[in-house]
Amino acid sequence: ADLEAIESELAASQDRIAALEAELSVQPIPALPGTALRRIIVAADAKFVSVGADSVAVVGPFGAYAAIDPATNTVTATGLVASAATRVLRTRSAMWATNYDGNEIVRVDPIADVVYSTFSFPAPDGLAKDGPTLIVASHDEAFIARVSPESGEILNQVDVQGKPTAVVVTADFGVWAAIFDTGELVQIDPESFEITARVIVGAGPVGVTVD
Repeated sequence: ADLEAIESELAASQDRIAALEAELSVQPIPALPGTALRRIIVAADAKFVSVGADSVAVVGPFGAYAAIDPATNTVTATGLVASAATRVLRTRSAMWATNYDGNEIVRVDPIADVVYSTFSFPAPDGLAKDGPTLIVASHDEAFIARVSPESGEILNQVDVQGKPTAVVVTADFGVWAAIFDTGELVQIDPESFEITARVIVGAGPVGVTVD
């Protein structure tokens, strides 16, 4: 008798779920407080996103990119930059993407919509801007480097004793990098380019942002 009652309740619940899903399927997209959600069609494999001063960039793991003007909600540039992209970075004058398999950093001119330049870097993953330089993580070779965007020259580097993924530059607290295999964030002093702190955050961190 108990089993029959449970099965009856389950059947009623499934019917209710089906009815709610039917209602949900015809509902309009919900709005954020004060702002309507916007949807923009970009590269089919879109995965990594970067917000610049007045533009947004997105790239997928197969290297298709799109630059977006958030004021008009339009895609302003698209193309293919890498065989295995892991990160994208949007700055005022350029869009940067890592090509992990190709061991290179790619610079795209989003106005002309062309690849402007490339330079070699071993297994690049995390990518950030610090003043006139780039901060890049070498996932396979376990180091974070300060790199000249003009020449690709490594100006400074530090061994992080693990596989770095995301990097972020903060105004007051230096450079932070996620270390995938050790489950840590490491803090790097931007002047000495030495590690100043290690914080356990849990297994497999792959993204960092500043709030």
